[in-house]
Amino acid sequence: MRSLHAYSDGVYPPSTPPPNQPPPPQPQAQPGGFHPAPQHGYPTQHHAQQPPSFTPGAPYNYAPPHPYRQPNGVGAWGVGLIVFFFLPFFSSIAAGIAMIILGRMQRTKGPLAAENGRRAANWGLTYTLATVVTMLPHFIILFAFDDRIPSGFYPMGIFVTLWGVVTLLHIVVSIVGLVMANGNKVVKWNGIPFFRS
Repeated sequence: MRSLHAYSDGVYPPSTPPPNQPPPPQPQAQPGGFHPAPQHGYPTQHHAQQPPSFTPGAPYNYAPPHPYRQPNGVGAWGVGLIVFFFLPFFSSIAAGIAMIILGRMQRTKGPLAAENGRRAANWGLTYTLATVVTMLPHFIILFAFDDRIPSGFYPMGIFVTLWGVVTLLHIVVSIVGLVMANGNKVVKWNGIPFFRS
């Protein structure tokens, strides 16, 4: 055991810091969890890992919310193009009835959808009646007076021509109504106002 004279000569044990001297610097933590060995007998202080700092404007991976789409009654006008399917005359009746049904179903889906649905139903009923008025006499005369009908397209073809003009107008109206309703606008076409609300 050293005597007090050894301490007076400036010799100290390694684990005891000399008086009036600052403690040795603390070792820095190394990446990967490695910490250097303690020096001069002092324990190493482990620093807790800091959470990542927030950077304003940094991108985040999240799904954007689905944009709200206002009900606009576009389907009631789209079904008017059913006229291109099935058989002539029967497809016209099917298109008109589909517009009436789907148009009236829009009454509870918002003001824009209700208005466009009402106009689609009015036009569908108008086109259905126009189809019946132009084609029903044609079939009645065709079956009742088959043996007395003169040859050639006319005069019997007058009814078919009128129906063709009405159907062409229906196709144009349906496409315009489809585009306007899809753009969240009130369709200008209305037909005979059978439905007022």
